[in-house]
Amino acid sequence: MLGQVSPVVAQEVALSSVSLNALSGDNLRLTFEMTGDVARPKVFHTDNPAKIVLDFAGVKSALKKKKISSMQAVLPVMLQLQLKDG
Repeated sequence: MLGQVSPVVAQEVALSSVSLNALSGDNLRLTFEMTGDVARPKVFHTDNPAKIVLDFAGVKSALKKKKISSMQAVLPVMLQLQLKDG
Protein backbone atom coordinates (compact mmCIF):
# COMPACT_ATOMS: atom_id res chain seq x y z
CA MET A 1 0.00 0.00 0.00
CA LEU A 2 1.32 3.40 -0.90
CA GLY A 3 1.26 6.28 1.56
CA GLN A 4 -0.61 9.45 0.84
CA VAL A 5 1.41 12.35 -0.47
CA SER A 6 0.40 15.85 0.55
CA PRO A 7 1.47 18.66 -1.74
CA VAL A 8 3.75 21.18 -0.06
CA VAL A 9 2.93 24.75 -0.97
CA ALA A 10 5.73 27.26 -0.56
CA GLN A 11 4.47 30.28 1.32
CA GLU A 12 5.39 33.60 -0.26
CA VAL A 13 7.12 35.97 2.15
CA ALA A 14 6.57 39.72 1.79
CA LEU A 15 8.12 42.85 3.25
CA SER A 16 5.17 44.45 5.07
CA SER A 17 6.77 47.48 6.76
CA VAL A 18 10.03 49.40 7.14
CA SER A 19 10.88 51.91 9.84
CA LEU A 20 13.86 54.25 10.24
CA ASN A 21 14.85 55.43 13.72
CA ALA A 22 17.69 57.69 14.80
CA LEU A 23 19.70 56.37 17.74
CA SER A 24 22.31 58.08 19.90
CA GLY A 25 25.38 59.36 18.12
CA ASP A 26 25.31 59.00 14.35
CA ASN A 27 23.54 55.64 14.44
CA LEU A 28 20.42 54.70 12.54
CA ARG A 29 18.23 51.62 12.99
CA LEU A 30 16.34 50.12 10.07
CA THR A 31 13.61 47.68 11.04
CA PHE A 32 12.07 45.37 8.45
CA GLU A 33 8.84 43.50 9.17
CA MET A 34 8.20 40.39 7.07
CA THR A 35 5.14 38.17 6.77
CA GLY A 36 7.28 35.08 7.47
CA ASP A 37 10.77 33.87 8.23
CA VAL A 38 13.60 34.83 5.87
CA ALA A 39 17.26 33.91 5.55
CA ARG A 40 19.93 36.45 6.45
CA PRO A 41 20.24 38.91 3.54
CA LYS A 42 23.26 39.30 1.32
CA VAL A 43 24.85 42.65 2.21
CA PHE A 44 27.11 44.80 0.06
CA HIS A 45 27.87 48.49 -0.39
CA THR A 46 29.05 50.96 -3.00
CA ASP A 47 31.03 54.14 -2.54
CA ASN A 48 29.95 56.18 -5.56
CA PRO A 49 27.10 56.69 -5.02
CA ALA A 50 27.28 55.74 -1.35
CA LYS A 51 24.71 53.08 -0.55
CA ILE A 52 24.19 49.89 1.39
CA VAL A 53 22.26 47.05 -0.24
CA LEU A 54 20.41 44.30 1.64
CA ASP A 55 19.31 41.52 -0.71
CA PHE A 56 16.48 39.44 0.81
CA ALA A 57 16.23 36.62 -1.74
CA GLY A 58 12.71 35.60 -2.71
CA VAL A 59 10.97 38.32 -0.68
CA LYS A 60 8.16 40.26 -2.35
CA SER A 61 7.02 43.75 -1.39
CA ALA A 62 3.69 44.48 0.29
CA LEU A 63 4.65 48.14 0.79
CA LYS A 64 2.47 50.88 -0.66
CA LYS A 65 5.49 53.14 -1.36
CA LYS A 66 8.73 52.23 -3.11
CA LYS A 67 10.64 55.16 -1.53
CA ILE A 68 10.79 56.10 2.14
CA SER A 69 12.55 59.25 3.36
CA SER A 70 13.58 60.24 6.86
CA MET A 71 15.11 63.39 8.28
CA GLN A 72 15.44 61.90 11.79
CA ALA A 73 19.09 61.00 11.37
CA VAL A 74 22.06 63.36 11.18
CA LEU A 75 22.12 62.78 7.43
CA PRO A 76 18.98 62.69 5.33
CA VAL A 77 18.17 59.07 4.50
CA MET A 78 16.26 57.65 1.59
CA LEU A 79 15.37 53.98 1.43
CA GLN A 80 14.59 52.82 -2.07
CA LEU A 81 13.09 49.41 -2.72
CA GLN A 82 14.11 47.65 -5.90
CA LEU A 83 12.42 44.41 -6.90
CA LYS A 84 13.48 41.83 -9.45
CA ASP A 85 10.85 40.15 -11.57
CA GLY A 86 10.64 36.39 -11.29
